[in-house]
Amino acid sequence: MRYSFLLSIPVIAGSSVLAIGDLTSGQLGIIGYGPIAVALIASFITSYIGIIWLIDFLNKGRLIYFAVYCFVLAALVIGFLDAGTVIDV
Repeated sequence: MRYSFLLSIPVIAGSSVLAIGDLTSGQLGIIGYGPIAVALIASFITSYIGIIWLIDFLNKGRLIYFAVYCFVLAALVIGFLDAGTVIDV
């Protein structure tokens, strides 16, 4: 599993490089380098903690709770979609 997370690094880095091109110099001047650096560091730290937690959670093998959550959420979504598709003309 750790290997699959490592395989995602080039994809994420590549998409980040392509996304930097979307920032024009005017936008970068308005936002500033400080807030972008803080956002980058904060997202890196929270992502790293999230990945560590996810690997630990999956290693414990307690996925029954997640399965029950998925079934309940699916039932709710289907219920709301069915109710929303009725069109009164």
